[in-house]
Amino acid sequence: MNSLTTFGTIGIPIAQTPMTSSGWNLLGYSGANPVSADTFGLSFSGADIISRFDSTTQQWSSHIIHLPLNDFIINQGDGVFIHKP
Repeated sequence: MNSLTTFGTIGIPIAQTPMTSSGWNLLGYSGANPVSADTFGLSFSGADIISRFDSTTQQWSSHIIHLPLNDFIINQGDGVFIHKP
């Protein structure tokens, strides 16, 4: 292409929560607004832990759902692991 081009998209946002299995599930967050790990984890029935790799600190962060400790923000495009027993 040799000129300024604008691309548009058409579609319907997915309103369902993805199905997850027992064990660790890798998911990407595509929401427009940042969300806390606790809020995101609560949208998955039976999930107990949510984890991510922090590229700034080069360490793993984990949050136990329903506890007010280590709750982190998930931004659009972030990948997280969700654990279901």
